[in-house]
Amino acid sequence: MNQSLFRLLALLFCSVFCSGLLISCKSGGSPVADTPSTEITTAEVPNAPVLPPNIDLLGTVTTNALGFREVAFSVSGVAYSFIEATSDTFTMGLSTGQTNETPEHSVSLNTYWISKTLISLAQFKSFITAASYTTEAEQGAGCTVYDTTQNTWSLSSTASYLAPGYTQLDTHPVSCVSWADAQAYCAWFSESVSAILCNLPTEAQWEHTARGTDGRIYPFGSDLPTTGQANFADATFALTYTGVNGSNATLTDGYAATSPVTEMTAGASPFGVLDMAGNLSEWCYDYMDESGYGSSIVTDPMGPNTGVNRVYRGGSWADNLGNAQSQLDLGYNIRSHSRAGADPKQPSDQIGFRVVIGPGAVTSGTASTP
Repeated sequence: MNQSLFRLLALLFCSVFCSGLLISCKSGGSPVADTPSTEITTAEVPNAPVLPPNIDLLGTVTTNALGFREVAFSVSGVAYSFIEATSDTFTMGLSTGQTNETPEHSVSLNTYWISKTLISLAQFKSFITAASYTTEAEQGAGCTVYDTTQNTWSLSSTASYLAPGYTQLDTHPVSCVSWADAQAYCAWFSESVSAILCNLPTEAQWEHTARGTDGRIYPFGSDLPTTGQANFADATFALTYTGVNGSNATLTDGYAATSPVTEMTAGASPFGVLDMAGNLSEWCYDYMDESGYGSSIVTDPMGPNTGVNRVYRGGSWADNLGNAQSQLDLGYNIRSHSRAGADPKQPSDQIGFRVVIGPGAVTSGTASTP
């Protein structure tokens, strides 16, 4: 047989045979089994979601002093650090707490990665620049800030994340951001990091990160905080905010308002997460249910389906220890189980946020009874 014809027939046979058996022929080599791809893209499968990348591959992974994995990487030239909270069951709420903190109940969570610090001013600025985003405060909502003429908090039409009424460095946490601003940040972050899921922590994820499994009152334990553990209304605060009652004059953290996001290392949570008590309160994903946790699901709860206010947790630089009944009733304190809600469209100089990434980040909220 003519050698050229033989080669042609051989190639045709290989093509048919390989297609029939779902194997591929590589020129100059042996057939290779066609195994399913670990990467699915919208180009290959129409309308299919992009799978999140392996978080371990995002950057340098280490194990912190408390035994939990951390991953460090940069986005738009700005550094980030996330800590892994592995699947766990913990006790949420407090049976002897305020009405909205009850009932005490067991909650199971799947693994999630949460930012080690509050989102800093530098991190938020990088988002503003890259996404050409304008915050709700700048669009006209304004921001609730301290009014030195009235010695109280009131809405200011000129306040924003760049002008929250107190001096900040890029290392401080961003404030005067609405819940929607935080969501926009998450969308940008997701697009910037290989389409990885990103969202605000659910209330359950937040409390688990703050309390661990031993039911502690504060992230650092059950004893009242000492200097270096939390930034709240202390003696330094009282010197500047003279018209505000409830400050603790026995402690001095050195900051009248916010402090750098990496400052309070002595107050780290059971996972090594910082500033979960004080500095800034933090937006959570959930709608706020003032009646408590009566309808909360017990596995990966995402809060009520509907509501008016969104949850914020953790207390801020302007909150005291919650010793006064009026403070306890409003939830304005830095206890880990304390809850409060606010208008998601109304930024405040006391509220910031942190984020959760990876498969543990919620994409929608569904509530049901236990």
